Amino acid sequence: MRSSRAIAAGGLVLLLTALTACGGGGTGSSGGTTPSTATFTIRGSIVGLTGTLTLRHNSADDLLVDKDGPFTFTGSLPAGSPYTVTVVNQPQGERCSVAHGSGTTGSSNVIDVAVTCQTMQVGASGAPDSTFSADGKVTTDFSGAPSI
Repeated sequence: MRSSRAIAAGGLVLLLTALTACGGGGTGSSGGTTPSTATFTIRGSIVGLTGTLTLRHNSADDLLVDKDGPFTFTGSLPAGSPYTVTVVNQPQGERCSVAHGSGTTGSSNVIDVAVTCQTMQVGASGAPDSTFSADGKVTTDFSGAPSI
């Protein structure tokens, strides 16, 4: 009788050991926890801004900016997501352009979006010079003879 109790107790110990060895802690599809998906922000800096500027991230996340310095969009993206930063509304009397404004998120925050703003040239009438184009270039045509 004593040996059957010892065998039963030994079997119970083996059963409990086997059950403990199978318990949790994994991250697979067999009942473990699901890892969270990391997300990353789009950041950058602005120089030359004297007015108010609206930037847009991926056609949905607008950011109103009224001073030089760093900026961060409120939305975030998972790794491998495309992003595009554009100027929605130019400040009055200024033209702003975006460098490093598009790409694909990697494994860290995007931090190198650069926005540069320049004051538009004012003509004799007080209105902005029409030759000051959206990309910040002033053009002059020297190809023709002067007209009288």
